[in-house]
Amino acid sequence: MKDNHPDTFIKNMKCVIIFMFKGDGKMAGLSIEEMRDRLSINPMRYANMDNFMENYPPIAEFRAGESFAYVGISDRPWVYLFAEKEEEFSTLIHKTKSFSNFAVLTDEQLRWLDKIQTFQTLISCGKYCLSKDKIVTGFDCSIEILNETDGDYIYAIYAYRGIVTKEYLLDLIYKKNMYGIKHNGVPFAMIGIQDDGAIGLLQVLPEYRRKGYATALVSECVKMMRMKGKIPFAHIEKDHTASLALVAKMGFEFVENVHWVILN
Repeated sequence: MKDNHPDTFIKNMKCVIIFMFKGDGKMAGLSIEEMRDRLSINPMRYANMDNFMENYPPIAEFRAGESFAYVGISDRPWVYLFAEKEEEFSTLIHKTKSFSNFAVLTDEQLRWLDKIQTFQTLISCGKYCLSKDKIVTGFDCSIEILNETDGDYIYAIYAYRGIVTKEYLLDLIYKKNMYGIKHNGVPFAMIGIQDDGAIGLLQVLPEYRRKGYATALVSECVKMMRMKGKIPFAHIEKDHTASLALVAKMGFEFVENVHWVILN
């Protein structure tokens, strides 16, 4: 019987890539705990990387001086970089040349990359974080954890189908990281906590907008993140004025621009 579960697809990808990097994958010389400890120098900047490392085991690790690269698979192999120095950043780009998908590069890192490598920008966003002292509340409504039977429908209505795969959404549903509000059993509003811990995937059907559902969903995710001891944050493109207004109203603050790129 064919197994179409997203976890099976991801496990199969891991087996192939780990085989490719057998003998080379553990080059960082640091334990996961040591790497995550280094990220604590700037918790807001490195929240994505810390969450990704917690959620997805490494298939390869590389080191350059005090910097390191961590590679794991969610919807595809992603490279996350801890690199504060240009020379070490460039060394890591060379060492990770077998991978093409890089996550959450800063503006500065994007400038460094432009000097040594051609690339395509998959998406660029502002990163917005919510500090511990900010209290958020949404109106009382019935928010559910979405299940696998909702997968086809929510993927069909999702605006970023060209970037986000159906398998990725199904994996988030399987991990109970997708939430929604339903009418007659059908979701009309949804949100998710992504592979790197970002609050996102927010979608409210047009006829249900401006009724407070988006605020309620974001508040639910903030509660979930804080229960896990995590920093609530979101990524928003600069032309998404409604989302920018929403996070500003809720007390999120701009941290920096971040970019996901594919190396040529």
